Amino acid sequence: MEDTLPDTLSGLLTLALDDLAKCDADLRYIVDMGSWHEPDRQGRCAVCLAGAVMAKSLGYPHSSLFPSSFSGSLRCKMEALNCLRKGECIDAWRWLNEFSERWRPFELQQVSIPRHPDPAFVPALRALAASLKEAGL
Repeated sequence: MEDTLPDTLSGLLTLALDDLAKCDADLRYIVDMGSWHEPDRQGRCAVCLAGAVMAKSLGYPHSSLFPSSFSGSLRCKMEALNCLRKGECIDAWRWLNEFSERWRPFELQQVSIPRHPDPAFVPALRALAASLKEAGL
């Protein structure tokens, strides 16, 4: 599959949060940060932040998917989203730039992201996306 996802951390995280909201509103999905993209016995699919992108932006049907289900930049973007979900910005940057010679001096650090389903989870990630965008990342 061709990679049409954003190439910046901020763009990728914003897309993932939008897809997560779509999954949360769709009865065919269950938001579960412990599952990548995993169907259950009731015909629903459990998705994490990256799994929401697999479901909505990439349009994959209910099937077991993991970052290793993809290759190249798509795999790296799924791994970067997993890092961002945990507030691991440096590791997310490394995954996103796996196939690039781009380098831009910047300071990133780990940030505190509440665990899902804490009500502060999505707002904390939206704030992180805004900070990344402001930094040009």
